[in-house]
Amino acid sequence: MDIQFLCSAIFFSAGLYFFFSKIITGFRSFNPHDSNKNLPPQPWKLPLVGHIHHLLGTLPHHALRNIARKLGPVVHLQLGQVSAVIISSPPLARQIMKTQDLSFANRPKLLSAEIIAYNYKDIAFAPYGDKCVRYVSWSF
Repeated sequence: MDIQFLCSAIFFSAGLYFFFSKIITGFRSFNPHDSNKNLPPQPWKLPLVGHIHHLLGTLPHHALRNIARKLGPVVHLQLGQVSAVIISSPPLARQIMKTQDLSFANRPKLLSAEIIAYNYKDIAFAPYGDKCVRYVSWSF
């Protein structure tokens, strides 16, 4: 009986040791400053919801205006799992849309859109390209 208790205590303590050592080394290896190196400035965020709490309480466009006044015309926001870069300066937005228009022309690949639109073959969910242009030309 004493040997069984001793063995279970040793296994339990070894398990706790490996569990907590993995958590501690995991936190040490994750440096948030390295992952945000090329991103624009951002306000402080919460772990799961990101920056959504900054948009609560006021109208969303007023909250974005206040954030832009504090941090500048280009801001990075993490809205849940979606990472977004907010451009609040009209000349800067015009310049970006002229030079990076193909990056913004594509639609997101959603599982529901894939199922409903027959593998993105619907005009609403078709990715930008030759097929999308053909779908639009057929509809008129």
